[in-house]
Amino acid sequence: MNSKVKKVTSKLSRSVKFIYLFLKKRTRAEKKILFILGCQRSGTSLLERIFIKDWNTRVYKESSILSSKDKHKLRLNDLNDVRNIINNSNADMTAAKPLVESQNAIKLLDFSPAAKILWVYRHYKDVASSNLKAFGLHNGIKDLRFIAEKKNGDWRFENISADTREIVGKYFNLNMNPYDAAALFWLVRNRLFFEQQLHLNNRAKLINYDDLCNFPGKVLESVYEFMEKPFPGTKLVREVTAKSVAKGAHINLSGEVERLCRSLFNRLKKYDDQL
Repeated sequence: MNSKVKKVTSKLSRSVKFIYLFLKKRTRAEKKILFILGCQRSGTSLLERIFIKDWNTRVYKESSILSSKDKHKLRLNDLNDVRNIINNSNADMTAAKPLVESQNAIKLLDFSPAAKILWVYRHYKDVASSNLKAFGLHNGIKDLRFIAEKKNGDWRFENISADTREIVGKYFNLNMNPYDAAALFWLVRNRLFFEQQLHLNNRAKLINYDDLCNFPGKVLESVYEFMEKPFPGTKLVREVTAKSVAKGAHINLSGEVERLCRSLFNRLKKYDDQL
């Protein structure tokens, strides 16, 4: 299937799904809510595309009606507004991807007893490579600068620990290796998983991007089990491939940054009971 046909088919499928959910009888059961969190460029968009294929799941992208009042269309609206929008949907499950709220995971879990978190992580070199390819060579430096300069009110600086701020302060400078900067930003965002003690919370689950790409059916089935929902089948992951795995293997990081990131990555793997 060529890209043009694929795009038209995807758009048609979304339109049919919209009509289906509009006509679907609203369930009285408490809605399952899945917040997809983690660091940007970690594979969260892949999960988003997978859930779009599930006709009984309403998907809200990073920029959606849930963030319509934010200047950049990224930060969630008041959670009462978010609750009203979700409750007005006929979908049995909601999947939302407010990545810039990853530092507010506990608040999102308090949002509803039915809310759960899927924290997606990917190898730090792959994330750093993808980050700079997508947003420009100095994007990691720009992200870290908000933290180094203690920009109150910015999501990058919000709710990070004194220990994380100290790490950024130690290594940050405007002329640093751009890949070091992007990898350190990966470190900042994924340290939040442990700083919020999500590794001890049974309403949070880790997903490794490489596992999702290599074993999509098995990984997705475990996600639906986590959400206590019937697994719709491997049709949802039919187009998932492993072509993006290890895309950043070629980049070079400084020894200290490499050590810090590798240690955190191994710790994430330790708590990832996926396989």
